[in-house]
Amino acid sequence: MSVGGLKAVVFDLDNTLYNEGEYFKAVVSHFLNKNHHFEIDLDSLIDIGARLKSKDYLGDILHKLSLYSERKQEQLFDLYCGFSGEVPLDPAVSSMLKILRRNSMQIGMVTNGVVIAQRNKVRCLSLEVYLDAITYARDLGKSCEKPHAAPFVDICQKLNCVPENTLFVGDHPVNDIIGAKNIGMMTAWLKKPYFDRPEQADIVLNSVDELIGKIVDET
Repeated sequence: MSVGGLKAVVFDLDNTLYNEGEYFKAVVSHFLNKNHHFEIDLDSLIDIGARLKSKDYLGDILHKLSLYSERKQEQLFDLYCGFSGEVPLDPAVSSMLKILRRNSMQIGMVTNGVVIAQRNKVRCLSLEVYLDAITYARDLGKSCEKPHAAPFVDICQKLNCVPENTLFVGDHPVNDIIGAKNIGMMTAWLKKPYFDRPEQADIVLNSVDELIGKIVDET
């Protein structure tokens, strides 16, 4: 049974529905194998906190590996956009999405970033089966990425839900929480060590699957 008149839950993608570091590790591992480089500690190499501060994270990775060239950066970017392997979705996240479906909840997603790359992540994670609608914010214009109101309004229209009956779940205090709150959505912030808690968050989660205990009664 859903609570509070909630009709829809909308998620951010990167570092909310999955750990973006896993996608980077899969992409970089494939790149290194193609270029005959092995014995790299990817757990030490990939740092999402640093990624959030960087304007050119793929370039930063290549510099760390002492492999940087414009050609290699183009190769790595092409692979980032078109990686064809699977990236496993956490079973707890899959279970959470299935429970939302069983409770007749509309499920959506809004994500910033290069559209072709974000579409590819969705495919690699096999997320399409869980989602009723997706808004790739940059499709609306680069200036319309979160926290701009446009993608939040767009996903509500796609789900045929009003913001007041929609919960947005994300990790970024500004892009996700303030952006969603500005159009009247309820908000759930997924706690991350590299961000301070946003005052605007209605719910705080230690892990995204905790959401079920907050909004759905499974007893």
